Amino acid sequence: MRIATRLRLISTATIAAVVLLTPVLVAAVLDFKRAKADYALAEKIHDNFLERAAFRDQYFLYREDRMRQQWDKSKEASDVLLRQARQELAGEQEQQILERLGRTIDESVVVFHRIVDNTAALQAANGNRQVYAELDKRLYSQMLLKAMTIRDATTTLQSAGAQRVEDAYRHLLAAIGWFAGALALATVLTAIKIGALIRQRLVPLHLGAQKIAQGELEYRIPPGPDDEFADLARSFNDTADKLTAEIGAHRQAEEMLHKLSIAVEQSPAAVVITDLDAHIEYVNPQFTEDTGYSAGEILGKNPRILQSGQTSREVYTQLWEALTNGRNWHGELLNKRKSGELFWEEARIAPVKDSSGVVTHYVAVVADATLRKQMEEQVRQLAFYDTLTKLPNRRLLHDRLDITLAASKRRSCFGALMFIDLDSFKPLNDTYGHAVGDLLLVEAAMRLKSCVREMDTVARFGGDEFVVLINELHGDRIEASTQASMVAEKVRAVLSEPYSLPVRTEGTAPTRIEYSCTASIGVTLFIDHQTTQDDILKWADAAMYEAKEAGRNQIRFHTAES
Repeated sequence: MRIATRLRLISTATIAAVVLLTPVLVAAVLDFKRAKADYALAEKIHDNFLERAAFRDQYFLYREDRMRQQWDKSKEASDVLLRQARQELAGEQEQQILERLGRTIDESVVVFHRIVDNTAALQAANGNRQVYAELDKRLYSQMLLKAMTIRDATTTLQSAGAQRVEDAYRHLLAAIGWFAGALALATVLTAIKIGALIRQRLVPLHLGAQKIAQGELEYRIPPGPDDEFADLARSFNDTADKLTAEIGAHRQAEEMLHKLSIAVEQSPAAVVITDLDAHIEYVNPQFTEDTGYSAGEILGKNPRILQSGQTSREVYTQLWEALTNGRNWHGELLNKRKSGELFWEEARIAPVKDSSGVVTHYVAVVADATLRKQMEEQVRQLAFYDTLTKLPNRRLLHDRLDITLAASKRRSCFGALMFIDLDSFKPLNDTYGHAVGDLLLVEAAMRLKSCVREMDTVARFGGDEFVVLINELHGDRIEASTQASMVAEKVRAVLSEPYSLPVRTEGTAPTRIEYSCTASIGVTLFIDHQTTQDDILKWADAAMYEAKEAGRNQIRFHTAES
């Protein structure tokens, strides 16, 4: 006879006992769940009272209508809870408490709204203000008495619910005990009945399992008589066959892993592996070469040891948001080597998951991007900045002017553009050469930058022509014009001061000359985004020529209305 048949006979008796005890257990479970639900409802009623008390106290402190509205809303919530409690709480004591609680809450509503009405009268009162103030105190005292009654009722309701939960829990434990006892008895009988049979048939299985565990994968267990143990023996034999195949595959995987390890060790990119708490567990040799930290110095540390403090927090926020949600992150970080030298890294960081998909390690592949960033910065400088003065060139000036026009429209404030031409620059170039002229242009650029704010723009327009763009001139046109005039006069005065320039002629030692070079300045105001860039530049240029014609070293204004 198969073991399953023998067990079926024993299980029939066990099932009969379980069937008889199951209704008792189910009833105990349902009663416990109902008791917990009643207690949870009592807690909600108590919490609602605390919330209403908080809104009430805030209204008494600040007399804000918003607090009154919140109190009224919490009253609506308490009405819903009381209706639910009257339907669900079946005990006579609970029903009496609910009746008293509902009546007291209604009375407190009347008192509260009398206080609200008295608040309006109190605020509007003149000579008889003391009368309303005394009434306010009496009403508040009444309200506190009602609140104490409500608090006691909700606390009593909670206590009754807790006692019922405790009683239901004891009944549930008793039912579980009877149920478990029946199962334990059935288990003992089953064990006694088939124990001898299992011991007899288990010996060959145990011997075979030991041999397989010791590595004798060629050993196979004799099945014996056709029963469940014979099925188990065949399963062991099948497992041994599969294990043999898996070991072969595992050896191949080890060889591949060895190749991968060599590739990572010799990778031209830095590789970092951390645990889920961002503690470094592995770095390859390229990492130590890039950062200056040895493996012994960095293992166990957090990668923040490389932070320079110059990468924005937003970048790190995006990085961790991606990783914690199981996504890869790719970006650039400005980090610091052990020596203190800053360097750019292009990093690709990914979460490493196990076969079940759980967030186990993080791996980062990092390439030193310092040279590329330097080249990009050089390209940017060539594209947007004058190579001599390092000031923004025409292209960047147009971008800044676009931004200023948009800000002018958005904030309804004026901007000003100054077109500046050096009056006596050409004679200096003709007499002493372009090298000396370049020195004067560099000095003039530095003086111009000292005259304006960080938010303003000084650009080299070409040759000896400069442009100053002033942002956010507040006030009306007269006030904005006054502010622009002050800046223009400061520029004119600063540029007019003598320049001390080194001059060297062939065969002689270098000497310094004092050279005066004034400036003619044309200024135009603008507002909104209706004015084009070409118009603004044209107006400022025309005003500059008016300054030239007026004798140079002058300032002339041109506005859109002229």
